[in-house]
Amino acid sequence: DLTYHLSKLLQQKQNLYFTKSNQFQILYSIKERIAFTTPINSISNSNSNSISNSNSNSISNSNSNPIQCQTFDLPNCQQLSFTTEGFDCVEPIFQPSLLGLEIASLQQAIIDSISKCDQNQQKNLFRNIIISGGNTIFSGFIERLNSELSKLTNNSTIIRLIAPPERKFSVWLGGLAVATSPNFQQMWISKSQFNECGSSIILSKSF
Repeated sequence: DLTYHLSKLLQQKQNLYFTKSNQFQILYSIKERIAFTTPINSISNSNSNSISNSNSNSISNSNSNPIQCQTFDLPNCQQLSFTTEGFDCVEPIFQPSLLGLEIASLQQAIIDSISKCDQNQQKNLFRNIIISGGNTIFSGFIERLNSELSKLTNNSTIIRLIAPPERKFSVWLGGLAVATSPNFQQMWISKSQFNECGSSIILSKSF
């Protein structure tokens, strides 16, 4: 959890403690304000990767997120200053080992998932990677992910990241679309059905 990780960073670097439940929202707001990833340099190889928003406009790589001092005003009017904390907060997404986790990084998980698909479809999947979730709105996130994926693929692989402006809520919007579908009630599973058939009923109802 990046918010918890940020609380640890602030304890270590600034002797700031957010331990009470009513302080969690403040910590969450700090994370949204200061969190960013490192900028990426222009890719020097022939890999013609692109990043697209919902209008399919190309977003060029640039040094738009240099490490610089950022401030946050607490409710008591105390002003906090941050430099590398924002970067350190996000970095475990790309290097989980920083949190002692033995799991694949985001970029490696994407590569592994696509590699398990039909080989004839892999090129198409690399060209249609849809980004969603609250952590993807951090400054520089899309550019950083594009750079990390490029390091793990060959020069002939075209990577296209699709980053809708509403991606923070994409999962919920998808759930809304399913819930308002006329056929949604047919997908419901009652407690008695689950008790009778077990978890296998999920597959029969969903596919």
